[in-house]
Amino acid sequence: MAAYETVRENIKAYAAWKKENSPGTSLGIQQLVKEPEDVKRFYDANKDLDVDYMVFRPVESTAGSYYRDERKKRDAEEIKKIVSDMAMDDERVTLNFKWGLLDRQEERCTASWAQMALNEKGEVMYCCHKPYQIIGHIMDEDILAKKMAAVTDMSMCDIPCRMTAPNLEVKKMEQTRKDACFI
Repeated sequence: MAAYETVRENIKAYAAWKKENSPGTSLGIQQLVKEPEDVKRFYDANKDLDVDYMVFRPVESTAGSYYRDERKKRDAEEIKKIVSDMAMDDERVTLNFKWGLLDRQEERCTASWAQMALNEKGEVMYCCHKPYQIIGHIMDEDILAKKMAAVTDMSMCDIPCRMTAPNLEVKKMEQTRKDACFI
């Protein structure tokens, strides 16, 4: 059996188990989309699966380099439209929020404390996209202090990255509040 079929069989088995044992758990699948045709191909190949959601996400690349090409920018717009149209017919279809952040470069990573990325040696990386920036080992007594003190070159960050959403939330929390937020 091919690896793809094995994965599909595992998803089917888990979906059946979930109905009986964990009905509140969400089960979803996702695809990294590079070409507009990828969306329909993935959807058609997997629409029969009993999943709660099907997410289509963009490429994450250093400094957003992947989408600098005009053709890829146009493809991204087409992909967003295809997924949005498809979602009208199948509520499981979801456009990943990162599609709206393809050109967003953060000035600082205010939320890096929210995740601890480890490699196979137990080394703590600044983040999952920077395996070359080791800040310590998970067993270091002061690893949390090292994590809090770590800084990185934001120009080398992937755009979008999985910390983009937490960074946006932290940025909102840091903004001055007045009037309507008064208790």
